Amino acid sequence: SIALRAGALPAPIIVEEERSVGPSLGKDSIQQSITASLFGFGSVVIFMLIYYMFGGFVANIALFLNVLITLAALSYFHATLTLPGIAGTVLTVGMAVDANVLIFERIREERAAGKPMVAALIAGYNKAFLTILDTHSTTLISSGILYYIGTGPVKGFALTLAIGIAASLFTSVFVTRAIFDLMILKGGLKDLRMLHLLNYVPKIDYLKIRKICYTASILVIFIGGYFFFSRGEKMFGVEFTGGTMQEYRFSKPISVEAVRKSLEEVGYGTATIQKVGEGNDMMIRSGQNSEIAIQKKLTQDFPDNKYELLRLESVGPVVGKELKGKAFWAVAFALIGIWVYIVWRFDFKFAFGAILSLF
Repeated sequence: SIALRAGALPAPIIVEEERSVGPSLGKDSIQQSITASLFGFGSVVIFMLIYYMFGGFVANIALFLNVLITLAALSYFHATLTLPGIAGTVLTVGMAVDANVLIFERIREERAAGKPMVAALIAGYNKAFLTILDTHSTTLISSGILYYIGTGPVKGFALTLAIGIAASLFTSVFVTRAIFDLMILKGGLKDLRMLHLLNYVPKIDYLKIRKICYTASILVIFIGGYFFFSRGEKMFGVEFTGGTMQEYRFSKPISVEAVRKSLEEVGYGTATIQKVGEGNDMMIRSGQNSEIAIQKKLTQDFPDNKYELLRLESVGPVVGKELKGKAFWAVAFALIGIWVYIVWRFDFKFAFGAILSLF
C-alpha cells in the first residue's frame, strides 16, 4: 500500500523485443496507387476537355486549384498522408467534376431554350447551385459524423473529404463563374460549345410497369444478400479476422515487390509484407493457415535464396470489435443525418424513399 501511494511499486519494465520494420506498403503498391490516381485524374481532365471544350478547360483549372487547396489545408493542419486520405482526395475530384457537369448541362438547357449567353450563364449557375449545395451538404454531414465517431485512418479520410468538399464548392462555383464573367466582360465568350452524344431521351412509364420493377428489385436484393452472407468470414481481410504472422530470414537480399508478386499467384497478394531491420528478414502477415502455401511458393520461386522460418505466430485482428462497432454507428448516424437534411429541404416522403434506396 505504501509502495502504491509513493508511486514506487517495484514493477520494472523489461523490453522483450524491439525491431525496426519497413512500411506496410511496398514500393510496388505505392507506385501502383500513384499510377492509378494519375491515370484516373488524367482521364477526367481529358474527358472534360473533349466533351465540354472551353468549359472543360475552365473546369480543369478549378480541379487543379481544388487539389492544391486540399493539399495546402492538409499541410496547415499537419495531417499525415494515409491511403484513406488519398481515397478522400480522389472522391473529392469526382464530386468537383460532377458540380461543373451540372452547371454546364443547365447552361446547355438554357441555350437550347433560346436564351442569350449571358442570361444562360446566370440561369445555369443559379439553377445548379442549390443542387450542388445539397449534394455537398449531405457529404459534409457524413464526413462530420465519420470524423467525430471514427479513429485513426477513418478520421484522416473524413478530414480530407470535408476539406475537399469545401474547396470544391468554392472552385466549381465561384472560380469558374469568375472566369466566365471575365471572359464575357472582355468580349471573348460568345457561346459555350460542348458535345452532345445522347440525343435520344428514353420515355419509360415506370408506374405502368411498377410491379415488374418491384419484383426485379426485390429479386436482385435477395440474390445480393444471399451471396453477401454465404461468403461468411471469407469476405473480410486479415485486418478484420486476424491471421498468421510469419518471419523469414533469407540467405540473400530480396525485395518486398518480388515476394508480393510471388504470393499473388497463390491468392495472398494482399498480405502485409514488411522488411525487418537492415538485413534479409521479411515479415508476412496473412490469413489463417496460409503458412504452408506461402512456404511452398517461396521455395518454388526462389530456389537459389534459401530461407529460415524464424517464428510463426497467430495474430488477432487489427480492427477490433470497438472499431467495427463505431463504423456501424457512423453509417447509421450518417443515414439519419442525411434523412433529417432531406426532410428539412424537401419532404418526408422524399426523404423516406431516398434513405430506403440508399440503404
